[in-house]
Amino acid sequence: YVEMELEFEIKYSIAAQKNINFLNSVGIENPSIKFDKYGYRLYHNLTATYKELADKHNYVYYDIKSSVPTFFKLKMMKEGITEDPFLDLFNGDFYLNFGRLIELEGNDKEIRNKAKDIFMYVANEKRRMDKRIMIKLQDKLPRFDLMCQRKRIARDLINDESNFINKFIVPSLDIDKIMTIFDGLVIHKESESIADEFFNKLKSDGCPIEFEKGLLPESKKKEVSHAV
Repeated sequence: YVEMELEFEIKYSIAAQKNINFLNSVGIENPSIKFDKYGYRLYHNLTATYKELADKHNYVYYDIKSSVPTFFKLKMMKEGITEDPFLDLFNGDFYLNFGRLIELEGNDKEIRNKAKDIFMYVANEKRRMDKRIMIKLQDKLPRFDLMCQRKRIARDLINDESNFINKFIVPSLDIDKIMTIFDGLVIHKESESIADEFFNKLKSDGCPIEFEKGLLPESKKKEVSHAV
């Protein structure tokens, strides 16, 4: 019964309608809105192929900066944790700081990429990895390591992200055509000033979740699924 309610809520939500409006605007004849039952993320016709949209200069892309780490931080703070080495990693580039803390080797780009892979692996409740890295995590980030061992922690983080995007950001933006991509969204260039004003106000109001703005990502030959 609860899943049926959630399915109805997502399918007929403001986020769903704005996605449909965007899909119609780029020539998708039969827009389809679905969701997964893992974290209730919204999916549509272009979820896996949005990078292949033509005329990329006609679109603007916004996404949450270090999304999963940010929602992990918020979960910590909700539990009353205000001082912890994990929170200090947000002073600068989170993934680079994370990689340096656990003593990964390489140049900045290599460390960042390795660190992101390790973080996402551990945050998804997976424990089979290099024992030396696990020991460093347990030693340097003990609270983070313990929280990663909780059942449903990965699902909860994804659900928090989905709720923030689909129930707050998209309904609050005064734009009718929005395409969501999990922790990000795509709009038409003509709506850029509206979105910039909204996100600037969000930041000035002290929202702990930051957005980065950029061009529509380039397509790669092998598209990697965001699904967990």
